[in-house]
Amino acid sequence: MGIELKEITQKYGDLIAVNNANLFIEDGEMISLLGPSGCGKTTLLKTIAGLLPLHQGSILSNEKDISNLPPQARNAAMVFQNYALFPHMTVAENVAYGLKINKCALSLIKKKVEEILDIVELPGLNQRKISELSGGQQQRVALARALVIEPAMLLFDEPLSNLDQNLRVSMRRMIRKIQQEYRITSIYVTHDQEEAMSISDRIVVMKDGVIQQIGLPGEVYLNPRNRFVAEFMGTANLLELNEDDEIIQLLECGKWASSRDNCPGGESNNRQKRYLMFRPEDVEVGAEGNFEGTVIWHETIGSVTRVSIDFAGNEIIAEIRNYYKSGINCTIGEKIRFNIDLAGDGHIVPD
Repeated sequence: MGIELKEITQKYGDLIAVNNANLFIEDGEMISLLGPSGCGKTTLLKTIAGLLPLHQGSILSNEKDISNLPPQARNAAMVFQNYALFPHMTVAENVAYGLKINKCALSLIKKKVEEILDIVELPGLNQRKISELSGGQQQRVALARALVIEPAMLLFDEPLSNLDQNLRVSMRRMIRKIQQEYRITSIYVTHDQEEAMSISDRIVVMKDGVIQQIGLPGEVYLNPRNRFVAEFMGTANLLELNEDDEIIQLLECGKWASSRDNCPGGESNNRQKRYLMFRPEDVEVGAEGNFEGTVIWHETIGSVTRVSIDFAGNEIIAEIRNYYKSGINCTIGEKIRFNIDLAGDGHIVPD
């Protein structure tokens, strides 16, 4: 099922929650709506689901207008953050709920419930009470309930937010595996950029009800269209440019030349702030570095150490792999040398 959103606007009173959203989702594609709380991503998802009346615009499914259809007529299933399971029903009864509503034969219901519980790795739990399940198991029941009706579209509203880190990782892998195997057109709402990067064919970044950028995960990470996208997609080093691009000239040893045409927003407007953007992995710390700065702080998580460096009044974040084996001194207040590799990923972004 291909989905097209045309000029979607949603309001809560005078507040514009979604402003003129346009998006085409390919049949079998999984996209993530990514952004901070209040950016409009859940409102847009609920609008697609038919849970909110459409204020302006149109929603097309395989070129058919479904804007005014009720939720049950859109051939979609939704997985919620709080699971939305029926506590008085068993696992099997929860999973079978949609099939019973659709008046399927009891023999078919039993067969399909057992099959889908195997797929979500909950075999043999048919008669368990919901209260007897862990959070991860409950979310898999919710996923099974959505999948068992064989929807043409799957909608996820931050489904993993209530789970711990390890469960989130395993669940998102399961969701992605099932989605790819069955090629279900899917829309996934999240505020977690790592989750969006790992699970999506494309990412839609939103802020204040406006779509900021649509692209492949790597494209949005390496080539953000503005400062907000750059910072929201992960740690970004941003050096403000003046009209003469003096910082670019200072970093010429990175073998990257500035051009006003490189600005992803089109031709540069001299009245708008512009920044040279590069990621921590583009900064190489070592004794042979061409630049020198002062260590502000550092932190190590697993095999990766992040180092904050004061460089001519600018804070630069560097990333060091296997710090404890590197022999590099990151003592706070000490001088440290580094290079900045802009050959591939150095990028000018507007404010």
